[in-house]
Amino acid sequence: NYMSNTNQLHIFDFKSDSWTQAQTNNPPPNVDSHNCCLYGNQMIVALGYSDQEYQATIYSLDLDSLTWKVLFDPTKSKISHPQPRSQGTCCVHGDKLIIYGGKDSYTTFDDLWHFDFKSLTF
Repeated sequence: NYMSNTNQLHIFDFKSDSWTQAQTNNPPPNVDSHNCCLYGNQMIVALGYSDQEYQATIYSLDLDSLTWKVLFDPTKSKISHPQPRSQGTCCVHGDKLIIYGGKDSYTTFDDLWHFDFKSLTF
């Protein structure tokens, strides 16, 4: 089904003008409508929609080893964090992931959050 979400990673090679599917270690669950950006040698995937529910988890893919890890799991944290959501936007500034907006089934968010990569907290 072309509408199903996936956790596959595809890499584009500009020299050969072609795509390949990469094999990664410890992949996250299938997710769509997420935020994605780069922090050093890490691809950051934040929030999104997976398994019929909105997410507030932040994942990191080490681009050298192609190994995934969870940077922030809201189910294991008591600190304040964004409500689960999809379709927001993000960017990296210094050692912070800036997350703006997004939506869930009932709310369109216009809030701004920053996640600190050093302390792994919001």
